[in-house]
Amino acid sequence: MTIQDYGSIGEIVGAVATVATLAYLAVQIRRSNIIATIESRRATTSVNSGILLSIIQNPDVARIWREGLSNRGSLNSDDKIRFDLLLGEYIAGLTEGLMDQDLLGTSNAFADPNNQENIRAFLQTPGGAAWWAKYRGRYDRRVQTGIDGVLAALESPAAQQSAAADSA
Repeated sequence: MTIQDYGSIGEIVGAVATVATLAYLAVQIRRSNIIATIESRRATTSVNSGILLSIIQNPDVARIWREGLSNRGSLNSDDKIRFDLLLGEYIAGLTEGLMDQDLLGTSNAFADPNNQENIRAFLQTPGGAAWWAKYRGRYDRRVQTGIDGVLAALESPAAQQSAAADSA
């Protein structure tokens, strides 16, 4: 064999090694994205579980939450601050996880029915809607668009018919 033959073999081995390395890296990046998505969901669940647990365990917080969702304006100034912070923390935790999922390349996280239900559960109430109208501008434009889209879907005739069928 000549030097050129050895050089050709070396180039082939190098090309195969490069392809194998790229394939290995692609698998590792995919796994890393899956792990990051899971951790993002876990962090969101942890934040929101803490808020909901405080509502469950403390009757005064539960009262503020219930009254705030019914009519935010009926709360005194201290309770209104508590309600605003609770709902703000809940929505921030939820949307942070959704935006992490979105950045990781998953489909539109706001299109997921479970995420929509979590948003609707609080922001379609009179107090939640008043809170969103007041604090909407504090959130990232993508979050505003995502939440507004979820809430607008409630107002569509198809959504109203679906809601009527669900309640029957």
